[in-house]
Amino acid sequence: STQSTWGEDTSRPQDLPGGLSDISDGPELMFEEVRSLEDSSVHQSLASSFGQTRHRLRFSVTPTSKPKTKDEYEKAILRQDGKCKGCLKPLQQKWKMVGGWEWQAAFCFYTGFHYCPQCHSKRTSLIPAHMVLHWDFKERRVCNEAYHFLRQTFHKPLFCISAIHPSLFDNVPGLSVARKLRLQLNILFVVIRNCPNFPWAAIDPNVRYYMEETELYAAHDLKRVWTTHPRLPDTPNEPKESKMVALNELLVDLKNIRHTLIQHCVNDCSDCGFLVVQRCALCTDQQPIYIFDINNVVTCPRCNKVYHKDCYKLQACKHCFASSQPDTHDSDG
Repeated sequence: STQSTWGEDTSRPQDLPGGLSDISDGPELMFEEVRSLEDSSVHQSLASSFGQTRHRLRFSVTPTSKPKTKDEYEKAILRQDGKCKGCLKPLQQKWKMVGGWEWQAAFCFYTGFHYCPQCHSKRTSLIPAHMVLHWDFKERRVCNEAYHFLRQTFHKPLFCISAIHPSLFDNVPGLSVARKLRLQLNILFVVIRNCPNFPWAAIDPNVRYYMEETELYAAHDLKRVWTTHPRLPDTPNEPKESKMVALNELLVDLKNIRHTLIQHCVNDCSDCGFLVVQRCALCTDQQPIYIFDINNVVTCPRCNKVYHKDCYKLQACKHCFASSQPDTHDSDG
């Protein structure tokens, strides 16, 4: 096996059993004002009292825009009443031979405000809005509080991609594969979550969200996908040159977790195996089918019976069809 720069094992995970085919809160605001305001829109020019309140950081994917002209820059400073949004001390000006008076203030690409040199050390960070809206992982300057906040949330599953930017699943193959793998993990998790014999010590508790649901991702997850898919296609949904998807560290982790779950359900636990390994009741094939094999099987949404996809397309669910028929049995006979 090989060790990545993250210190993780990137060796290829175990194959699936039986020759299975593999799978190649409301509006968010970036801050909360200490004093209440009638309109909390982050894009509206606020009254001068706005400059008297300091920020309180909240996770957000609301994009910010750095002033591009001196006039825009001056207006942005005045909206803050000429005060730093971190410490509320007056921002200083310095005379320059070219350009005249200039504010000694640095822009934060996360909050969209300007800060004094004590509150903004010009450190850089990934910006959530740029990552999830533009698949842009360039680090940008942020204020000191935002820098620490973004470091603290780097491994927390805060991005609901399907709600914020669902087309990413179509345009980033590695993310699409990760979603399918997590769907498999979620199917298996429903089976093993109450099993007293499952080896929970084999699963990092910090990534249990990989199994518990399918839509939330941490910035750490997205960056690991980005390493093998660093750009969006030039045109949306452009044809992919190859069906092969480069194996990034997130996919390696997901496949290793899947192997642990499958090993338990298929080989180690008869109780879980009874739920995971079934046979199609619509054909004569006696080979077992697996409920997590989402490429080839389908689960009836009414009764949860599992069938081959091709069989299910041609026939109705045998169990549901039988249970919906009137009882023609003669009780007197």
